[in-house]
Amino acid sequence: MSKQEGTPQQNLQQNLFAFPCDFPIKIMGKPDADLEKFVREALHKHVQNPASINLTVRTSKDNNYISITALFEAHSKDQLDTLYRLFTGHPAVKMVL
Repeated sequence: MSKQEGTPQQNLQQNLFAFPCDFPIKIMGKPDADLEKFVREALHKHVQNPASINLTVRTSKDNNYISITALFEAHSKDQLDTLYRLFTGHPAVKMVL
């Protein structure tokens, strides 16, 4: 196997998306005002066209959780990996999809 081919797993991961593409990401966590601010700031820093981000924020029926959904144009797997690491590293986040 040549260096450019990569492993089957790496090839599969690279071929799952054709970049650039519209990508939805959902962050769920405790209803913390800082969480929404953190998500907005991270997206604005790591998305090439922040004005195009479509952000929806919902609170659960009992106000125990907040769901933040962002749709943006993703340009690379590295970009997505960076955002997932940032979001999952926040103490108020319970899940990232």
